[in-house]
Amino acid sequence: MPSNVIRSVVTPEGIITAHANRLVVFTPNHGATRQIVLPAAATSMLALVGPQQRANRLLVGDRCGALHVLMLPQMDLLSTHQLGDVPVTALESQSGSDSLRLVAGLQDGRVLAVGDDIPGGMLPLFRVDGPVSLIRCVDGQLHLNCGWERHIRHWNGDHVSSSGPHRQLSLTEATPASG
Repeated sequence: MPSNVIRSVVTPEGIITAHANRLVVFTPNHGATRQIVLPAAATSMLALVGPQQRANRLLVGDRCGALHVLMLPQMDLLSTHQLGDVPVTALESQSGSDSLRLVAGLQDGRVLAVGDDIPGGMLPLFRVDGPVSLIRCVDGQLHLNCGWERHIRHWNGDHVSSSGPHRQLSLTEATPASG
């Protein structure tokens, strides 16, 4: 019996849920449900669209620092990359001419590239202050959110720009009308 859902991804083909008990379940719109038990609970997930415009891969980062690549809809484990010993908190993919490069952000602020075209399969890119909560590849740059702070970096880690949280308005106590 699946435990509480802690992450989910919705695709046109169905719903993928990650559960607190390490179970990852693909429930297709049509057909049989498939599942796999991972070594640790999921902390991030990203479905990748293949050449036929269908989700054909699932990236799952876990709380022990591993990145698992699963084949959809079969839920077969294709590969596992140990990125560190802290949770994988953000995932992104970047398609090249003939390869796929994955970018992972970790809870300790490290950002790494993962791919078959990288010697050793993994390359540390840079580190930011705080957990990486979101990564996007835009126009050859990496846009990262760390809580409310946003960083834009080149792939080599060079700083492009940063922005902190927007200034918040403070509320003042209203004085009762006399009367």
